[in-house]
Amino acid sequence: MLGPLNVRYRDYGGDIFSSGKHLLNLINEILDLAKLESGQFKLDEEEVDLAGIVRDSMRLVEAQAEKGRVELSEVLPADLPLLRADDRRMRQIIINLLSNAVKFTPERGRVSVSVMRKNGGLAIEVRDTGIGIAARRNPPGHGAVRPGRKPDQPQI
Repeated sequence: MLGPLNVRYRDYGGDIFSSGKHLLNLINEILDLAKLESGQFKLDEEEVDLAGIVRDSMRLVEAQAEKGRVELSEVLPADLPLLRADDRRMRQIIINLLSNAVKFTPERGRVSVSVMRKNGGLAIEVRDTGIGIAARRNPPGHGAVRPGRKPDQPQI
């Protein structure tokens, strides 16, 4: 032990616990890929707090952002409804998007995540001041990430 338990150590312990949960989730993702390939994949849908998922995800990439001197910000309306989704998979999606945004954003850059109401649903937007995606890999009118479609499918 490095001294008496204080707030700083307690926070470290919380971060270690959260990181351990994240690693366990990664292992579960690998197992899920095997289920997907065998046709036995199933979503565990429930009512989830999207704002809470975003906040938790931001905390998980905070150290990575600090190390790279990248500023993180979030815009979360106070009145967001619960979302019917698979909690673990939503967390993994948001963590992956944030982690990649931080990874490819230079020092003194910014990464932000916003959740907004859009067309009767909710939209999650991750923006960064990073290098972006080459135009040949992201043709105009085809967002870099579009849930529910493959990159070569037309946009609806």
